[in-house]
Amino acid sequence: MAAASLLLVVFVAVHGAAPALGFTRSDFPEDFVFGAATSAYQDDVKLIAETGLEAYRFSISWSRPIPNGRGAVNPKGLQYYNNLIDELLRHVAYERISSMNNYSVLQVCKSMLCFISWISLREDFTAYADLCFREFGDRVMYWTTLDEVNIAAVGILEPFVVGDYPLVMKKIVGSRLPSFTKVQSEAVRGALDFIGVNYYYSLYVNDRPLAKGVRDFTADMSLYYRGLATSNGSLSDTDRVDYMKKHIGSTLTTIRNGTNVKGYFAWSFLDVFELLSGFKSQYGLYRVDFNDDALPRQARLSARWYSEFLQNKEFRVEENEINDAGSHAQQ
Repeated sequence: MAAASLLLVVFVAVHGAAPALGFTRSDFPEDFVFGAATSAYQDDVKLIAETGLEAYRFSISWSRPIPNGRGAVNPKGLQYYNNLIDELLRHVAYERISSMNNYSVLQVCKSMLCFISWISLREDFTAYADLCFREFGDRVMYWTTLDEVNIAAVGILEPFVVGDYPLVMKKIVGSRLPSFTKVQSEAVRGALDFIGVNYYYSLYVNDRPLAKGVRDFTADMSLYYRGLATSNGSLSDTDRVDYMKKHIGSTLTTIRNGTNVKGYFAWSFLDVFELLSGFKSQYGLYRVDFNDDALPRQARLSARWYSEFLQNKEFRVEENEINDAGSHAQQ
């Protein structure tokens, strides 16, 4: 089995003083790529190019090209992504990575009223993937079939490594879990080209009493957590700049020690609607003002630092920018 590459798709914030960098973009291997990820916003392609990204990961919503999840194809949906990809090619020639399922299966199930079995879903996804490869594969260089797979199905990685489901999954699901034939097992095992790792924050468990009042995702967690994104729209995310320096430096160290890491993708290029926190948490290198119908973008310190790093330039933070402490993580 060929060794899979590790593609880091990461972006969080931590506390600490910013040390001297001690390395440059040029210290990384020539085939290592630095990028960012977000949903598909065609009007930001020029901003992507100006930032100096070497790669860009965007998601394709299943229901845009195939509104009902199966059957008729929407030409306007295909044109939307063709326009985006062509716009990327016009502005800068860098690597384009597409994610085919960023929770869009939920919308597909809603459109089909979930009158489907997992077998038919597999067939529908295959048809959807074939459409994407056929329409966009001449320009999209790399594909990820699922984003954050452990949110959708814990243990999905094991079949690609050993050719079968984890024993704990077999025990819990029982006869409802389809079994691999020998041919299927051999076809799946070792089929990975690379593995992407997503992470956002650290959890620190202690004896925290449950919050009173309206129940939600945060209130139901009897623990503290660090590493969430900017919570008040601040442009001065010095903590995240510090984190990126430390993380990228650690990535370089592990590469020098022999780890086959091929890329670093910041989440996210822009503030977006987050699955669990909506617009309350902003992970973007660029701030988006959602209260303005024009949705103007403003570069945070992290965007400016990242851009300068990619150009092998030294980035300095002014004192008045450090004084804005609004980027501190929630605790």
